[in-house]
Amino acid sequence: MARPRKQLPAVYENSIRRMALEGYTAREIYATLNGNISLRTIQRRIVELVPPPGPAWTLAAPDWGKAELVLPVLAEVIERSEGRVREISRDLAKWIVRVRRAAPTIPLWDAYELAVAYQRSAQGAKGALPLAALDAYLAFRPWEPQGAERWRLALAGGSVPLFPPGFFDRLWKKAGEGEEEGVK
Repeated sequence: MARPRKQLPAVYENSIRRMALEGYTAREIYATLNGNISLRTIQRRIVELVPPPGPAWTLAAPDWGKAELVLPVLAEVIERSEGRVREISRDLAKWIVRVRRAAPTIPLWDAYELAVAYQRSAQGAKGALPLAALDAYLAFRPWEPQGAERWRLALAGGSVPLFPPGFFDRLWKKAGEGEEEGVK
């Protein structure tokens, strides 16, 4: 019987998730967190967070999809990762198209994060969020002012599936707020 995953403090969980999606290695994350979380824990979390590899999406591929929806997200990923992540898989590109079609106002990085979460969930990946939880998140549109309040009320009332602590907290914070010193 598998042991339940150890719950990390939200600030560390968020830092690991963000840095993993930005292409940092486990050792770089470990150094940034000043050794407060074991390297092995970080390595396990990265496996649960990063998009699975696959053939790279490119405009030249036969299934290039809706480039006008994928290219802005790819640019955001390259910028946010400072070039550590330079390409996305074809499968992830399909999820980006689905997310952006369902929610045209979603910020580009959030579309990437959500597409990764959908891809992992659809593949039955370990630690993946349920598809119903992701659908509920998209339905409420918490990145929009009125959607954020509705989402908070739905979470508080238990009418939507719970996300891990702090999963999308940064959407409701102004830039720079809520980050602890020493944690990127």
